[in-house]
Amino acid sequence: MPPDPVQAAPRRRPGLVGSLLRVIAALLVLTSVLAIHPSAHAAETTNVDVTLTTSEVTGSGADAVLHLAGTVSNTGTTTLYTVQVLMWRDMVPITTRAQLATALSAPPTAVTGARLITPGAFQVITGSPKPWAPGATSAFSVTAKLSDLDLKETGVYLVGVHVRAAVDQSASYTTVGRARTFITVGAPASRAATSSVVMLDSAPSYLGSGILTDDHLVGELTGRLLTLVRHAKLPGVTYAIDPLLYREVTTMAAGYVVGSPASHTPGTGQAAAEAWLAEFGTLSGGYRLPYGNPDLALLAELGDTATLDLTTAAAAQVPDVAKLPLLAAAHDYQADQRLLTAVARLKPSVVLAETHAAGRALSSVAGTIVSVDPGAFAGGPGPDDGTSPLQYLARLQADSFLAAMNPAEGNVRVVTTELAASLDSAPNPFENRVGLADLAIPTAPWTGTVAVHAPVAVRSAALDEFVNYGSGRIRDFTNLAGDPAAGDALAAQYLPPTLSTAWASDDQARAYLTAALAPYAIDSSAITVSVAEHVVMTSRNTQFPVTVRNNLAYPVKVRVMVDTANENRLRVPASDLVTVGAGESVTVNVSPKATANGSVDAVVRLASQSGHEVGTPQAFVIEATETGRVAWVVVIASGVVLAAMTVLRIRQVARAPRRKEGV
Repeated sequence: MPPDPVQAAPRRRPGLVGSLLRVIAALLVLTSVLAIHPSAHAAETTNVDVTLTTSEVTGSGADAVLHLAGTVSNTGTTTLYTVQVLMWRDMVPITTRAQLATALSAPPTAVTGARLITPGAFQVITGSPKPWAPGATSAFSVTAKLSDLDLKETGVYLVGVHVRAAVDQSASYTTVGRARTFITVGAPASRAATSSVVMLDSAPSYLGSGILTDDHLVGELTGRLLTLVRHAKLPGVTYAIDPLLYREVTTMAAGYVVGSPASHTPGTGQAAAEAWLAEFGTLSGGYRLPYGNPDLALLAELGDTATLDLTTAAAAQVPDVAKLPLLAAAHDYQADQRLLTAVARLKPSVVLAETHAAGRALSSVAGTIVSVDPGAFAGGPGPDDGTSPLQYLARLQADSFLAAMNPAEGNVRVVTTELAASLDSAPNPFENRVGLADLAIPTAPWTGTVAVHAPVAVRSAALDEFVNYGSGRIRDFTNLAGDPAAGDALAAQYLPPTLSTAWASDDQARAYLTAALAPYAIDSSAITVSVAEHVVMTSRNTQFPVTVRNNLAYPVKVRVMVDTANENRLRVPASDLVTVGAGESVTVNVSPKATANGSVDAVVRLASQSGHEVGTPQAFVIEATETGRVAWVVVIASGVVLAAMTVLRIRQVARAPRRKEGV
């Protein structure tokens, strides 16, 4: 097998000799490359990293030139010989974003495209027998005309470089490194209608009453969130804010503490919050997210409509943003019929989702679906580092170019990071900035065939079960406090945020809900009832005191209930509902009703407004001593009345005239 060339890149020499040398060098490269082409994609046994620092097309028409430059580094453990960098390209134009997705998912070793061997399109890093040792790094720069690359049609193309080398001084060359990126060729007939949506949310920290769990928002309000809110001011950029975030920032601006109600320190972000709110106040339009930005994919999967409904109730507690139209999206911006059916109860104005109808707005049971490109800021195709500034911009421009080539498609991006905001604000010759509302005009109905794949939850079903546990805790609190409105408010404030997609882990979410509900703990030993061990009834109007002590951190409403061993002989009606303040005691007088003398065993207990037993019951004895005396009084009185009636009747008879005999 003929070897690859080892000559240095041809130098410019005057006259016929220089021309002949350039031709000979090119022919040698051509011969070696063609001869070993079948092994160009063989398994690599060495490692060479390639970093592209320049990818630009200069000039126009047939004279346009592609320039690629960067560095190559021997990151393996093998010494290499005759190291060369050769320009590579795939001559098939990409003309749709579906084709772009296919190109991005294809392995870099796929047998496509070809290397170029014209002068300037390759560079020899080391000639034989000079070794290129592990750890060595060299710069490269290669150029070629687009016409030589056979990139003629309008579209997006994959281009890059291959690094070729031998592991010894033989002629056995392999491809030991690759880099790829996108370039655009030609010009679309029009620009792409482009809109961006800035997502304003963060991990929840609100505990109410001027308390946040931590101070993480301070850094975000002066960093990521500040960058995002400023980016939302640009033309063609709108925002969607989590009402919980707005609530937290306004809490900070009003002065706040960090920790818990029992233990806290002053917060340090009041000034940052005031400055951020001033920036936010200059925005117009916009949308709100579901309160707490819970994992909609999980809620749809589990059919948890209760938590979905709570997001609406919670948003109403933040009136400054409650009237904004609702924007809904799964965390991965995917949608299926199950998700759409679930979020339909929220009545969103817009649902963002990736679809095969890229860029089009679709009508659905959940309202208008606007197609988005969730991978617009995902970077280049690899295998080199796809997250370099060059690769980010190349990918972004390729997206916009293809959207412009297909005017029926819009171009909607979601901005969540400072990097994305920076890329989104870079000049792009293929875009025409428009508002999201201009792209939210349905052109076709939603069908399952346009779904890319089903949305995937980031929170777990086990966490949703923990939310159900929290809901039960709140119901217990509501029963005890006798304040259903307060219970509803707590559920709305704390349950949806527990399923927020902003949490780094489910454990963080559990810790948040545990902290949020700590002040509303239900501890039966915290509410006590006490009464004398022996109560004596000395009259029918006898009352005896029962003391109720509340050691909880919130007021409770309870009734005093007394159960007796013989309700026919002695019963005690339940007391009215009484309110016992936090840390306070209340004395309740109860009135027993006895029908006979004697002692009766009894138990005093407490019950919530809904009848749930509270605290620990206490046994005691009630003795009735007055009921016998009352009975004898009734008997004597009855005898007196009977005697009086008898005497009266006798007198009436004696005074009556006698009848004459014979009459």
